[in-house]
Amino acid sequence: MAEWKIIADECDLIEGNPVEVIINNKIILLIKTHSLVLGFEGLCPHQKARLVLGTFDGEWLHCPQHQAKFRLSDGLCGPGWVLPSLKKYQTKVDNGKVLILFDN
Repeated sequence: MAEWKIIADECDLIEGNPVEVIINNKIILLIKTHSLVLGFEGLCPHQKARLVLGTFDGEWLHCPQHQAKFRLSDGLCGPGWVLPSLKKYQTKVDNGKVLILFDN
């Protein structure tokens, strides 16, 4: 059953600066952009590179190993690669805490 879990303080997130957190032995990538906090699986589906080490250009998250890119709006892999989309998690901010809807 899915449940909301606190994973970060909003004040610790800097606009456009990805942050990695671990919850239930899974790496989650948080990105604050346009006052929203987005959550994705934190490993590239291609070679399991840690995406927090990649670059973020405001719209796309780029893998540090091979430069595949994933769109933040939906996790879709960009042109030139045939990779699965990144899993996108539901997130919300409540009283300064970032919560993620996480399956146990």
